[in-house]
Parts: sequence; C-alpha cells; structure tokens
Amino acid sequence: GLDYSEYRNKENGKSDSGTKMNWKIVYFFLVFCYSVSFLGVFPGFFAYDATMAHRQFFYDNITSQHPWIHTIILGYIAEFSKSHLGHPNVGIAIYIYTQMLFVAGCFTYTLYSMEKYICKRVVVIISMVFYAIFPTIHMFALCSTKDTLFTALLVLFMVMLNELFIDTDNFLHNKLKLIVFVLSAVGFLILRKNAFYAMLVFVPVFLYFMRRNFKKAFMMVGAIWIIYWIYSVPLTNVMGIIDIG
Repeated sequence: GLDYSEYRNKENGKSDSGTKMNWKIVYFFLVFCYSVSFLGVFPGFFAYDATMAHRQFFYDNITSQHPWIHTIILGYIAEFSKSHLGHPNVGIAIYIYTQMLFVAGCFTYTLYSMEKYICKRVVVIISMVFYAIFPTIHMFALCSTKDTLFTALLVLFMVMLNELFIDTDNFLHNKLKLIVFVLSAVGFLILRKNAFYAMLVFVPVFLYFMRRNFKKAFMMVGAIWIIYWIYSVPLTNVMGIIDIG
C-alpha cells in the first residue's frame, strides 16, 4: 500500500485522532437542506425506472432488467402503503426520505475523510456547500431511481479505497471499514450491470497496487465476487426472477 497518512496529517496540522469539525452538525445541515427540497416535491420523484419496477412488482413479472432487490423494495413499500396507509405516496415518501438520509451520510463521511487525510478545511467547507445547494444533487437525493443509491455507494467505495491507500495498515485492521469496502462494492455492482465490467478492469489494477498486502487484498476482492455471485445466481433463481440478459 501507499502509506503517507503521517505526512498528510502533519501537512494539514491534524493529529492521527481525527478532525476538529463537528460532523453531526455537518450531517444535519445537509439533511436540513435536502429536507427543504423534499417538502417542495413531496413525496419525492418516483420517476425514471421506478415506475417500470413498480409495474413489474404489481404484475408479479420481475425481470433482471432492473436490480430485482430494488424492484421488490420499491414495489413492496408502495403496495404496503396503499393497502395499510391508504395511499402509496406515504410509503414512497418514507423510502425517499430514508434514502436521502443515507445519501447525506455518505457525503458527510466523504467530507470527514477529505479533511482528515487530504484537504484543507476551506476546501472541505466549499465542498460541503456544493453538496448542500447544488440542485442536481437535491434532485437525485430525492429520486427513487437506482442511480441514486448506485452513486452514493460508488462514492463511499471510492472514499474507502482512498483511505486504504493512504493508511493501509490501519485500514486492513479496521473490520468496519473492510465491511463497508466490500458491501459498497457489492451494492454498486448489483445496482448497475455495467459496473461488472468496470470491476473486472479494477481488480487486477487493485491487486497490483496492493501487492505488499496481496493476501488480504485478494480476500477482499474474493468476498466482493462471492457475495455478488450469491445474489446474481442462487438468490435470483430462488426468487424466480426472469433473466433477460
């Protein structure tokens, strides 16, 4: 690995213990900004492939055209809300707001990692403002399309990858970060089919740069592929998903 965390922390005037910003305030600031937009577009944007996914669920004709786990979650929430709460919009609102909280969490951790390892505080603050006010981010944070979760998980994966190369030894001994690294990769693989080909290219490059810790790196990559295979083959067959390539 490329371990230069000590240099980075000294360069930015930080200790290894972390940063000085209050990240709870940062998180709730982003949540507040997104919530204002949420009230304006209540119950959120149930658009793009979400309507097709709901139609597949409603007619019990779920295919692999979309990630079936996302189709089932969207469909079940909408139908459960319609049956028990009187209107599908209630369930859609709950789903989208929960997704918004997750996106805000991913961005908050990104900012935390930026300040701890890479950037000066002024850059982090500018980035925070960008996350908070850029209209396209608001729109996607409040949209039920799979691309929202895909993007959030990809960002989280890239942050984990950056931390892995900066502070390799500590990362490889942090079970929580290893789990997040693996599950974020599995998540974006599931949500976008073309991510499969990107991962094929990524793996040999990753193993090359992690050659000093090849065994652990191989286990990390292996865990990603095993979980993805379990989802794509056995679970897909058990759930009766129609494979359309």
